[in-house]
Amino acid sequence: MRSLVMWVASILLAVGVSGCSEPEIVSLGPTVVVIGDSTTSGTRYGGLGRSNWVRIAERRAQDDRLGVRFVVSAKGGAGYLLPGTQGTTFVSQAERTVTEDTALVVFFGSANDTDAPGDYAASVTRAYTIVRDRSPRARILVIGPAWSRFEPPTGQLLARVGTLKDVARHDGAEFADPIAEDWLGDRQGMVGGDGVHPTDRAHLVFADRIYPLVRSLLATGRPG
Repeated sequence: MRSLVMWVASILLAVGVSGCSEPEIVSLGPTVVVIGDSTTSGTRYGGLGRSNWVRIAERRAQDDRLGVRFVVSAKGGAGYLLPGTQGTTFVSQAERTVTEDTALVVFFGSANDTDAPGDYAASVTRAYTIVRDRSPRARILVIGPAWSRFEPPTGQLLARVGTLKDVARHDGAEFADPIAEDWLGDRQGMVGGDGVHPTDRAHLVFADRIYPLVRSLLATGRPG
């Protein structure tokens, strides 16, 4: 019994636990933080489990021995302005997930902001400022809405994408535009039964498009 007590005491000392001090926080290595909406979280129409684009990218990163962990904060209905189903925005998700160990932050979306009231550019800027404050050396990859629906995007949505592009580039972030680059082509096999959310096939396209950008940004790091 005495040996068990001594063993427990040694473990507590090893992690820095005592009656009057905080536990030591041990870094688990660099992270890639992914912030998004249901396009990233996945839905019953596609992108759940191993079929999710982030999980696919994560496996490719492991194969390439990049030495990073992926941390995902993706909530249905969320955007830079619009709170999602769990009351979070891209701004609050960044506040919750970005740390000094973050090497790259990926913002993906969101069409949810199309008609949301408020200062869109200011909210986008705030999200990127949080990243800069928390992890000054982190790279930022900004991806516009994927737009997996069959009907064309509205002028209001395209205006939001234009603002997103301007703010991202002003901040020195990498920008990708799935709509302008026609990631999903004619949408055949890419749209779920609800006519809105992406399928597993679309998630594979996302991974094929996004992972090379992630790998490149991690290789170059942030200058300065």
